[in-house]
Amino acid sequence: MLKKTALVTGASSGIGLAFAKLLAAKGYNLVLCARRKERLIAIGEELEKKFSVRTYSIQADLSKRETPDEIFKELKSKDITIDFLVNNAGLSLKRKFSRNSWEEIDDFMNLMMVNVTKLCHLVMPSMKEKKQGHIVNVSSIAAFVPEDSGSLYTASKKYVSSLSVALAKEGEPYGVNVLALCPGFTHTEFHKVLGNKEKVEKFPKIMWMTSDRVVEEGYDAVIKGKRIHINGLVNKVICFIFHMIPECIIKIITPKKMLEDSYKSDH
Repeated sequence: MLKKTALVTGASSGIGLAFAKLLAAKGYNLVLCARRKERLIAIGEELEKKFSVRTYSIQADLSKRETPDEIFKELKSKDITIDFLVNNAGLSLKRKFSRNSWEEIDDFMNLMMVNVTKLCHLVMPSMKEKKQGHIVNVSSIAAFVPEDSGSLYTASKKYVSSLSVALAKEGEPYGVNVLALCPGFTHTEFHKVLGNKEKVEKFPKIMWMTSDRVVEEGYDAVIKGKRIHINGLVNKVICFIFHMIPECIIKIITPKKMLEDSYKSDH
């Protein structure tokens, strides 16, 4: 029996790396995508040795619109088809909307929305034809909270969650499961890159989760056919409160900095 193959974007660290490790442990061969090729190769060699799987590393900048087509052209030349897709690569703009150049905004939208959609579009036909497949789009609890002033991050995560539900409805009759995975504060390199690591680490430990736990929950959820999974009881409560209470009240009872930092908590 041929092993199935999983494609993971942003696989060099954080949630992406945790997904790569878990899927390798489940017996999947891996296509690892990120901008750091040498790191991907090292990760691939480690996973091959530990789990007896095959890995293929592709240096890819998903902020560029043509990248998904380039990835799949390369995979087609190797006769590799994808059975499990993890759209994890992501970032957050450090400045408000009007202070970013259009090039920065365009790159952000390509990475966070356009190429997430394109990768889903590239894998779904073959999954539907085989009547099996899994897609995990890493969203965030940001999808359930009020928009932060001048930030595109919340909007992008709302889009990813809505997209995932729509694709789940299409894929369900064909045995294709699609999940929006919505973590909150997660221990990754994301905050270090963003430059707010010291600020967010001041939040209570109960609000934090490890990448491994986030990924384990996400894998179980997509296997069960869930469409949206919010990680952790605390995050579920937070999202419920934001859903039930009018935004004008939330602004009064929630410290502004807590709202801003909570939007940029995953990856």
